[in-house]
Amino acid sequence: MAELPEKCPVCGSVNPSEANFCNNCGNKLSSYRGDDYSEYLNSVHLRLMNKGFFLSDYTIDGFDVTVATKSRFEWLKLATQLNIFVITGSLDNISEKSIDKFSRLAYDYATKNNKGLPRGFQSGVASFALLVSNSVDEEAKKWVQQRPRKHYAAFEFPVIFDFRDRHLYYYKKNITWGSMYHGFFLSLILENFTELTADELSKLKISPEAMKRIREEKERKKKFHDMKENLKKMDIDPEYLYEKLLQYYGLIRSNPKQLLEIKITSTRKQGLTREEAIKHLALKEKIIDEE
Repeated sequence: MAELPEKCPVCGSVNPSEANFCNNCGNKLSSYRGDDYSEYLNSVHLRLMNKGFFLSDYTIDGFDVTVATKSRFEWLKLATQLNIFVITGSLDNISEKSIDKFSRLAYDYATKNNKGLPRGFQSGVASFALLVSNSVDEEAKKWVQQRPRKHYAAFEFPVIFDFRDRHLYYYKKNITWGSMYHGFFLSLILENFTELTADELSKLKISPEAMKRIREEKERKKKFHDMKENLKKMDIDPEYLYEKLLQYYGLIRSNPKQLLEIKITSTRKQGLTREEAIKHLALKEKIIDEE
């Protein structure tokens, strides 16, 4: 026998039988089954977007995840840059082994995709690995509440949200090697990972500022893609351009090779190969003209 549509007790709207939340007001319905993580994760992602994070979907070693990144966080008092990665996913069951692996994968992804200054040069990386499940082993809960692994100029924070008891599990005490960030780390978790009430969910919408950032990021990616395609079409030997750039920088610097290598390294952080970086610099310095 087919299930009947359910009427929301708050606003009176009729919802599909499979709905967990009211489509009109966001109220949790009596038919809520508690094993659909999309509503919770969507609320996390939307909050992050409204705080300036950019989101992308990836598969990392078999885990389907969403990666949220905020390229720069200025700790004005100490003039320190912190690059933040929030990586979210879900599992049918979370064991100590699985949350350990997920946190390691998230941290490895964050450090490998970190851009800007090298870690330690007034720069650091923070990786938050949020894993969601309706079945969480007690050993896993205990593990995430222990002191996180210590890294050089980087922070690794595993977090579990247990759908069964509607509770967040994470390390709440101060970390001595990153005490200046402790308040920020806790606020990021509490403001973005806690479960919202039905009323809060109904009011949660993407902000105009976030929509603007999304449009700007799409335009930036398109320009970058077009630039890469144009560089591929340039049939000029990069070694020839390298020598031309050395001659050009030799007019303004006693050690032009050092300056050129610094510029190549900086340009490659945009996602270019060494050859593409040389071509891009040659265009920028008008060593050659773009056709």
